[in-house]
Amino acid sequence: MKFEKERNAWEKLLDSLLNKFGFEIINKDTSSKQIPETLAIIKLLDIYLTKKDYENYLNKVPPIYRKAYSTKDGAYELIRIFTQRELLFKDAIANRRIFIRSDGYKLLTRNFENLIIDELRNEIIKDVSVSDDEIKNYYQENREKLFKIPANAKIRKLTLDDEKTAKKIYNILKNNPQKFDSIAKTIAKDQEEKQFGGFVYLTENDTSLFNEIKNLKIGKPTLIKKDDKWLIISVQEFNPSKYRNLDEVREQINNVLLNNKRNEKWENFKKDLKSKVSVEILLKEENQGG
Repeated sequence: MKFEKERNAWEKLLDSLLNKFGFEIINKDTSSKQIPETLAIIKLLDIYLTKKDYENYLNKVPPIYRKAYSTKDGAYELIRIFTQRELLFKDAIANRRIFIRSDGYKLLTRNFENLIIDELRNEIIKDVSVSDDEIKNYYQENREKLFKIPANAKIRKLTLDDEKTAKKIYNILKNNPQKFDSIAKTIAKDQEEKQFGGFVYLTENDTSLFNEIKNLKIGKPTLIKKDDKWLIISVQEFNPSKYRNLDEVREQINNVLLNNKRNEKWENFKKDLKSKVSVEILLKEENQGG
């Protein structure tokens, strides 16, 4: 019941706005199958709503509802709906019906302020650029930390608990390294070794095992004792460490430096602005001891 009353009151307000601004449909009863060029008029504002307005409104309607507004009657109803919305906005502004403390108004104001600040920032930083020397210096200073590709290796590894079994399997693989995959998938207790046939990817950061394998011959199984376990390892591929060259990372460095310089210029602008404005913060002292 309450909802029905609210809906009726809302529709009454919308209709009153149409009357207030002199909204009038033109030639609705035309026998022409084509929608006439001029559909309606808002007399108080001297605005003529045309077929082009209707087409613009129709493009804003979700596709699922467009068919309902594609008939002649639907076209006039759509014009009426959009006119109500626009007149409601004009009337709200004119009569201060937008409440300054409302969340919607605050959001609108905040978005507007942010837009203005963004435009100002863009103006302040528009001339910032990065030189080739700056890019080269950054590359040299950060080459080791940011642009080094660690040495890495792809190996097969089979972990066994006792020496006797390990030596037995090792002797088989030493002469038949191609059987590593099938043997690992058959006898491995480690689930990853069993699933992937012993394949493991290592980098030099995995120092505990990498130091053990970095000097091994490619494709030749080796037996190693480590932490009370016996490991049969076959290095499949080894790639020494290298550095990404400057051309590869030039754009990346440019973006980092450009962003840093823009932020620095913007922050300096704000600090300079604050220094020119006298700001005094007054804090009310709390009563001591009541």
